[in-house]
Amino acid sequence: MVLASLLPILALGAPYEASGIVTNVVDGDTFDLRIDKTDPRIIYEIERVRLADVDSPEMRTPEGPLAKAYSTEILLGQRVWLDIDDRSKDGRDPYERLLAVVYLEDLNETTNGTINITHPFNRLLVDAGHAVIKNFTDNEFNPDEWWMVGETDCIPAEISGNQRPSIISLDPNKVSPQRVGESIIFTARANDADGDPIHYQFWQNGPATGGVWRIVRPWGVTNIWMKSTSSSDIGSNQFRVWVRDGRPGHADENNFDDEEVISFLITSSAITTGFGSSGGGGPSATPASSVSGGPFVGSRNSDVYHYPSCSSAKQIKSSNQVWFSSSADARAHGYRPCSKCRPP
Repeated sequence: MVLASLLPILALGAPYEASGIVTNVVDGDTFDLRIDKTDPRIIYEIERVRLADVDSPEMRTPEGPLAKAYSTEILLGQRVWLDIDDRSKDGRDPYERLLAVVYLEDLNETTNGTINITHPFNRLLVDAGHAVIKNFTDNEFNPDEWWMVGETDCIPAEISGNQRPSIISLDPNKVSPQRVGESIIFTARANDADGDPIHYQFWQNGPATGGVWRIVRPWGVTNIWMKSTSSSDIGSNQFRVWVRDGRPGHADENNFDDEEVISFLITSSAITTGFGSSGGGGPSATPASSVSGGPFVGSRNSDVYHYPSCSSAKQIKSSNQVWFSSSADARAHGYRPCSKCRPP
């Protein structure tokens, strides 16, 4: 196990050079960040960030808006940490954007709240099929390292008494039902008592699959999958995640160590919610106590609530604002407190 413990140290970046809240997503690989932890190379209060060594489709292509939607769902309103390129002049590309590897909060049950240093967002975007690797040798980064840390082939195969991973939950970021056209992100949370890397495979069973289970995201270490709904999905659906760790005696790629199934309804018409007749924008489809004012405000496009005076709250367009009468009201609708202004 010595080799496995050393590899993360060898391959890790430095995700502490700057951090902040994502205020705007330009496209799949570019976003704006309101800085709250600065590096000497930071010039502006809001900096534009370009993901290093990955390339998403241009917005003028059919795939471009899908890549932007994925990045928006994952990043907007969230805190991220940057490892800024040390070789580029001032850490910037020719367009004056910060060139960085971007890290998210770790959602693992045992390490929640820390930085996920093994799965940078650059990698997640590639794993989700919304970007390709472009390994530019004029920066400090090596994309191969994003898949080295904690991977199965880095750990000795013969481990006695190894336990199978178990699923904790499979959670959509929007409650059922949702109308057709909405994008839904499914997050699987699992635990492995031995700390083995967990692999995930996502399935769908519904009108679009002819009422049979079909794989919609093959095996990978990313625990997030985004479903972009279409008219073929209208009706009752089931979504399933399989997990395995690939250990000797455990499930192979055609089987699973544990699974979780949830049901989800896609409708053809708008859903009446507290967020307006369009429905489905926020985490909850139940009416909010206040939709025109209150002590706390959130966005249809995220699951975070703020004090109205918070700099992040001031970035929310009025058309996307969701108001709450109390912190309990916000939490009841699936929102969590902003880590910057720290409401109760």
